[in-house]
Amino acid sequence: MDYTPNPEIEKLEAEKAQNETKLRYHKHRLKALEREEAELNRKARNHRIFTRGGMLESFLLRPLLLTDDQVHSILKVAFHPKEIGDLIKRFVDENERKFAEEEQAEKTREN
Repeated sequence: MDYTPNPEIEKLEAEKAQNETKLRYHKHRLKALEREEAELNRKARNHRIFTRGGMLESFLLRPLLLTDDQVHSILKVAFHPKEIGDLIKRFVDENERKFAEEEQAEKTREN
């Protein structure tokens, strides 16, 4: 029995191989982008921590002479009053509202 290859099947198999190669490329690209995003998030977090730590130290008298436990105790007392908790909650609520408004405005611009 003589076998003659079906050109349509060969074409589809070649297309399949090409698509599998593209899929592998895009999976690797996605992983690279996810790693890049994680790195950017880490850098942003570190920057925020360093900046806010510097702010805290600017309010402490001779911060190098205080232990971490002592600074933690100071912060617990400083943030304990109800007024401070209310102020923090108000700031968070305001920022959440602004963020939601900005998201909504961006969605409106996209449409």
